[in-house]
Amino acid sequence: MKILLCINSLIVTTSLKKMLTEKLSNGFIEEYYFTNPQTDHDIVIFDTRDKIDFLKNEFGQSKYICLDLGLKESDLACLLYCHGIHGILSSSLSFELFLKALHKVHAGEIWVEQNHMKALLSQRQALPSRGKFRELSEQDGKILRLVANGKKNKQIADVLCLSEATIKAHLSRIYKTLNVPNRSSLVALVTESGWTDLDTPT
Repeated sequence: MKILLCINSLIVTTSLKKMLTEKLSNGFIEEYYFTNPQTDHDIVIFDTRDKIDFLKNEFGQSKYICLDLGLKESDLACLLYCHGIHGILSSSLSFELFLKALHKVHAGEIWVEQNHMKALLSQRQALPSRGKFRELSEQDGKILRLVANGKKNKQIADVLCLSEATIKAHLSRIYKTLNVPNRSSLVALVTESGWTDLDTPT
């Protein structure tokens, strides 16, 4: 099992790597900050919502587990429902269960602890439109980011080398998919859902 640790805390990263190296006889553990990973990883463990888009872009075939070191319920819900991560682990989880979770996720299952479940279910009611982000195309995503950064249709068309009519057609479909009535509502939804954390075309 190839695991990449992308965690802000050096202490947590070092400790986790040591324990995983000792317990996973067939494991290959890398730290993102001290290497330039060239291999594909089965699992990427990260700790903040703002990393997920970058990680999915860099390691598209991996499965993603969020180590909850104090994230807001809305962030955890967005990671699970909007970004389709494969697990959420609390910092209080025993190491035996931590290992079990890794194996479950590696086998293709989703791991969410009981203490997160109630909060995630309640948050899901507030995220009906955000889950629709996954239905949008890559081009739609580029347009969304540019809209969220205040670009007008003509500016977006120039950046993406498209016509204004094409941009308007994309936006019309995006409004319908995300169930928002207008541009300001779209910007609010995009901002809250974390899409503005992504790199935007220039």
